[in-house]
Amino acid sequence: MTDYRLIIRATGGPDAIEREAIDAAALVPGPGEARVRQSAVGLNFIDTYQRSGLYPITLPSGLGAEGVGVVEAVGEGVEDVRVGDRVAYGTGPLGAYATVRTMPAEHLVVLPDDVTEEAAAAAMLKGMTACYLIEECAKVERGQAVLVHAAAGGMGSILVPWLARVGAASWKASLASLARRGLLVTYGNASGPVPPFTALDLMAAGSVFVTRPTLAHYGATAAERRRLAGRVFAMMREGVDFPIGQRFPLAEAAAAQRALEARQTRSATVLTV
Repeated sequence: MTDYRLIIRATGGPDAIEREAIDAAALVPGPGEARVRQSAVGLNFIDTYQRSGLYPITLPSGLGAEGVGVVEAVGEGVEDVRVGDRVAYGTGPLGAYATVRTMPAEHLVVLPDDVTEEAAAAAMLKGMTACYLIEECAKVERGQAVLVHAAAGGMGSILVPWLARVGAASWKASLASLARRGLLVTYGNASGPVPPFTALDLMAAGSVFVTRPTLAHYGATAAERRRLAGRVFAMMREGVDFPIGQRFPLAEAAAAQRALEARQTRSATVLTV
């Protein structure tokens, strides 16, 4: 099989995604890097935001921030992963839409033996996001009521069962649902950006709090990323399901993104390599 990656040279629709051949032998890991032979890639709404230009990125660029594979080579100074390790990542850098890639080893997490590579591809970014949203950002405690929008989607299908162990279209309803001094955590833009609001709106809703967190801040260091991933693996062992609703070959990533944007997917989508 000829190795390749999927890139965009200009923002636009799914047709902007191009296939580019790569020479794996030329991908020699530099200091602190590892080369990963990938087996599965996670598809996320943020991929479509970056492709469309909603979230600006430097072009040309690879796509995807979540993948799983086996370490083929490591560069100088890499100690936390070794050749042959099964590894996963959910915080980038961009370029996961590839059969093989080099990347900073500090973003890699070694997979436990009881976690399959496909399960990790479905769970890393969404699971780490669920972890920081529930346990670190909102600090949800037993007995509290939590409203989750789009519960059948990739994130919602993880947030709901995780919570059970403890966008624009929904903005007004979310504010109205809050108790006095309640907390609204907004993430993603599946129904469009959150409309402008003022501090007086928060007062009128009951002296409520609003935050727009990102995994980049809650998983900014290698230690934070590994802690979040460890919680994801622990929840898997406790029986929390990270369902895969559909699979697409990596080469058909454009079709997968079309299905995602058309709301034709359920739970997580995995691109198989």
